[in-house]
Amino acid sequence: MDKSKKKKPEKVLVNTVPNTRFFRLKTFIYFIAFAFILYGNSISNKYSLDDELVTHFNGQPAQGINDIPAIFTSHYITHYNNGEQFGYRPIVKASFAIENSLFGENPHISHLINILLYAFTCIFLFFLLKKILFNYHIALPFLISTFFLVHPAHTEVVDSLKNRDVLFSFFSVLVALYFFIRYAEFGKIRAFSGGIFFFLFALLSKIDVLPFLIIIPLTVYFFTETGGKKIIFIVVGILFALIISSLWQHILFHTEHGVRHFLYFENPLYFNHTLLTRLGAGCVSFFFYIKLLCFPKTLISYYGYNQIEVLHPNFFMVLISVLVSITAIAYAFINFRKKDILAFGIFYFFISISMFLNILIPAVGIVAERFSYIASLGFCIVISVLLFRIFQIPFTLRESKINFWKKSFLSLVFLLVFFSSIRVIARNPDWENHFSLYTHDVKIADNSAKLNALYAAICMEQAKKTSDNDLKKNWIESGILHYEKAISIYPKYASALHNLGLAYVMYSGDYAKAIDLMKQTIACDSTYVEAYFNIGSIYQIEKKYGEAEKYYLKSIALRPEFVNPYSNLSMIYCSRKQYEKALAINDTAISRGVKSEVPYIDIGNVYIYEKDTTKAMTEYDEAMRINPGNEALCGFLAQYYLRKNDVIKYNEYENLLQQDEKIIPPSPISE
Repeated sequence: MDKSKKKKPEKVLVNTVPNTRFFRLKTFIYFIAFAFILYGNSISNKYSLDDELVTHFNGQPAQGINDIPAIFTSHYITHYNNGEQFGYRPIVKASFAIENSLFGENPHISHLINILLYAFTCIFLFFLLKKILFNYHIALPFLISTFFLVHPAHTEVVDSLKNRDVLFSFFSVLVALYFFIRYAEFGKIRAFSGGIFFFLFALLSKIDVLPFLIIIPLTVYFFTETGGKKIIFIVVGILFALIISSLWQHILFHTEHGVRHFLYFENPLYFNHTLLTRLGAGCVSFFFYIKLLCFPKTLISYYGYNQIEVLHPNFFMVLISVLVSITAIAYAFINFRKKDILAFGIFYFFISISMFLNILIPAVGIVAERFSYIASLGFCIVISVLLFRIFQIPFTLRESKINFWKKSFLSLVFLLVFFSSIRVIARNPDWENHFSLYTHDVKIADNSAKLNALYAAICMEQAKKTSDNDLKKNWIESGILHYEKAISIYPKYASALHNLGLAYVMYSGDYAKAIDLMKQTIACDSTYVEAYFNIGSIYQIEKKYGEAEKYYLKSIALRPEFVNPYSNLSMIYCSRKQYEKALAINDTAISRGVKSEVPYIDIGNVYIYEKDTTKAMTEYDEAMRINPGNEALCGFLAQYYLRKNDVIKYNEYENLLQQDEKIIPPSPISE
């Protein structure tokens, strides 16, 4: 035998990376440092879009850990004004309650925590991928995790404090997946219990982890050698967690989802939902997410109607979506039995994004970057595997080590990571506050009805803040322009019509135009209480008291606990010397449970008009008992008792006056 021609043994690619403490430390440093490079400039941000749902504007988190029991027994969203109560995400609200107890109201701490949660998610994701991809070179889970870390579509989740629920839910479901894999490998009940617990934790963070009912057993099938019985048992465990969550909510609320009033500009599919329309919307949504993940250049905080056209989809979008979907799903099914990792990535992406394609259930806002967060892992898996295969770089332990680090491959990876990182860093300042976000986004989403209305409201706020008349005028004109733009996109946009009417009242004194807009508001939404009240207020200014009374009574009928119309009616009746009617309307307010000192002040004012000071002071004292922070009333009473030489009463109110100012109108009238 010719030894010179003897075939040399192949160099086997072996994953020799030790799982040592030093290796784990380097991994932690890499992901944490990289996360802060990407998102460090967001720590200086304040509150932004929808953060009020979970932070300083929300009563529960603001009260700290003492209110955690109430958080776990109440809806995520509660709007008492319109009767809305829906959702159940106690984990995120509890996290802000704990944070508030430790650090007080501090948005910078909140942003820091979001970054840490994101970094730890990426760290855990890497080690989980390293575990399940044990037949692959360490470079594959590393590349997948890095792509996930730097993807610009994640900026909404990290930069928006409200979206901490998404961070919690995904991290928790990854931990649940880890425990279920451990159970599949070793059959330990402790691991099985851990999987159930963390899946339940994920559900209590946000319901968007529901697709993992399929993804978890699918992952176990692809990356373990476990039998069908364990997979079935895992599915039963996941269903058990889902049942526990649903039963608990049913016990608390008697209905799982509560009451949610959907609006047309949020998603027209709530009102037009034929099968054909839903399928078309699904194609448009799928095209959006593929474009977002592949080319994340344009990022917008809110899309909605008509930024995304779902009722009359573009044929090109539908065609591309259908072709890509059929091709990808066909490949995944053909290679299912081979347990091909590319097939797994495709399955993962389609299953996880299915909740947000508007086919089964319409999504609020139609599409959103946060909806792609969990599904983007499947995209990162697919892209990473394709890069290895396109550049013919071996990445399994069965393949020989040939040209592993090709310069062309490394150059492309570097460019993808670099430009993604630049996009993330550039996007973070847009989320600094409401003003910066809407100012930036409305320029590139001028067909979004809601975004135009949000920006218009910000313009009006700026007009209130400035004393420069020219600048004030510019802000007002810009606000009116964008309210009109929102209405042109969706003519039945009730709140935009109402707020535009308010703008005409406050800044131009065009009462006729304002009343016309507010009557259009009522035509669009007959339950719009503020519109009735403000029409009444305009008529009161114009001294058309009969018309004002009619609209005030309508607003009271719609919302009996609304104190303002009672008070304004009392003023009208007093101006017409109808004191009995004034007393009656305030007594009605009290009997209907209006939680305010205002009716007592107004009753006191009636007695002042009737020259009955003793009764007036009794009512004013009762008003102070209800709200000791009413500085105007407190000062009035202190001066009154000083004149009456009542030292005890004077000292009582003078001491209250020295405390923190909490000015709440109206004030009592003078004797």
